[in-house]
Amino acid sequence: MSRIVIGNWKLHGSMAMLEEYFSLLSAAGVSGGNVWLGLPVPYISAARGFAEKLGVCIGAQDASRYSEGAYTGEISADMLRDVGAQFVIVGHSERRRVFGDVDDIVCEKYHRAILAGLIPVLCVGETLAERDAGYEYEVVGRQLMAAINYFSSEEGGFNAPCIIAYEPVWAIGTGRTALLEDVEAMHSFILDRLPGAKVLYGGSVKPDSVRSLFQIDSVAGVLVGGASLSASSFASICGMA
Repeated sequence: MSRIVIGNWKLHGSMAMLEEYFSLLSAAGVSGGNVWLGLPVPYISAARGFAEKLGVCIGAQDASRYSEGAYTGEISADMLRDVGAQFVIVGHSERRRVFGDVDDIVCEKYHRAILAGLIPVLCVGETLAERDAGYEYEVVGRQLMAAINYFSSEEGGFNAPCIIAYEPVWAIGTGRTALLEDVEAMHSFILDRLPGAKVLYGGSVKPDSVRSLFQIDSVAGVLVGGASLSASSFASICGMA
């Protein structure tokens, strides 16, 4: 089974660091279309040459909910495509928590990404309070189907590439770890609603946890956060996919 590994290379770093990062990935033998790297927008265009040499997919970590208009500072999905993005992450837990991306906003971003020809990676996941209250399936189901139903109602049917990243927010930086049965149960829940979707796991993914995760058939890949900032850690994860 060939799995997708998406690195979410966040706000840290510089162009010099990115050049070194790609050099290290190349030296480690990382290549192929199943390795994706989500980058801050200013680096996407500059990274195209490096990515093409390795056959790595590059994309963005967010897109505007708007396609055009007087929205200073916003970057549309069409703009992302024009600078070389092939995919975009929407609904990431940090966007939801820090920037207030509620379901309606995520739905619009998902819609814009598809219309622009980008593959949206839709992030869903429950908080610690929601899981402890027993609402995890209700929350994930709502987040998931809100975006899918929004697109279907606008376009008259859902036939877009579907990649879902399950982020158990309660297992990210909290000291609590998702058990393999937790992961399998939620991935199965998602697949019951979207048969044929690729469901990635994105809860504090590290090299020492990936081998076990990849023993679960419903885990089609991983969304890697902090560990993707280290080329060696990211390369190690890619090597196990």
